[in-house]
Amino acid sequence: MWHTIIELYQQYMGTGLVMVLYPAALVYLLMREKDPVKKCLLGWMPALLLVLYFQPWLSALFLRFAGDEIYYRILWLLPVTVTIAATAADLVRQAKGHRKVLTGVLLALLLILSGDLVYRSPYFHKAENAAHMPSYVVDVCDAITLPGREVMAVFPDEFLQFVRQYTPYVCMPYGRDTLLQDFNSFHELARLMQAGVIDAKRLAECAAAWGCHYIVLPEGRQISGELGDYGYPADMVIDGYVIYRNENGNFDLTF
Repeated sequence: MWHTIIELYQQYMGTGLVMVLYPAALVYLLMREKDPVKKCLLGWMPALLLVLYFQPWLSALFLRFAGDEIYYRILWLLPVTVTIAATAADLVRQAKGHRKVLTGVLLALLLILSGDLVYRSPYFHKAENAAHMPSYVVDVCDAITLPGREVMAVFPDEFLQFVRQYTPYVCMPYGRDTLLQDFNSFHELARLMQAGVIDAKRLAECAAAWGCHYIVLPEGRQISGELGDYGYPADMVIDGYVIYRNENGNFDLTF
């Protein structure tokens, strides 16, 4: 149990200095903060939350009835950024003369070294439109959306984190979990989509079992067999992606 609790905490805090900075900032505010409201909101309440989080009996209940993903989200309630920023501002405010500038520079460098440049993330994408989404996501989702109802579609990996942000009317059988952990080993449809050569028959069968109205694949994707032979003929090509439509799917405009 303790192993799961610590592992989830480490996943939340990441691998940088934030794991060190936040607890230090929390202790600092509890010891030095004079404003009772700030001390309560940034000090005592998060401290109580951490105490509860590290209680094995509470984690056992959550893990049994809600799973580790829900238990992990308890940590979202921690005001990590605000607490570190408040502590840094207080340290600069207390410094005198030239030490004020030196303290500010050192703290800024410490914060910079505590993380990674977000623009290096493979999940960062330069905005191409008002929706701040890749244009291919917008175009494909708009093409398969039906007024008055939801549709289910299975997408390549590059779509996974954007579709759910762009529209609630296009659902997916799995999400970006497959990009963050070895989740695809438990999801056959994800494994089929990520295979070097796609098995058309098995992909069509699995997509149909999940109620997928569409299968979206890049042009030139290696496929063993024809999806059209198994109920998913090619319907259209948009921005370099082939959209296969379930010929037996329910496409009524309303539920």
